[in-house]
Amino acid sequence: MAGSANSLARSGEPLTVIDAYRAMVAFLETYWERGNRTGDLASVLSDISLETFADIKPADPAQWGDWLHAIDRTR
Repeated sequence: MAGSANSLARSGEPLTVIDAYRAMVAFLETYWERGNRTGDLASVLSDISLETFADIKPADPAQWGDWLHAIDRTR
């Protein structure tokens, strides 16, 4: 990985629309490869929901690191 999750979070560099799309695809590919293969979109949305806890982190905290990694992979 070219940058750490912390450096990405602080960079504040905006993504282009296509970069954001590529990051989403990379994130979902990683989600699938890790064995989350229920085929159920509700499971994905539940894991990444920012509305579950008051600290505005995903319900599954590992998903935030995966998201930052996906962004890094697309840059």
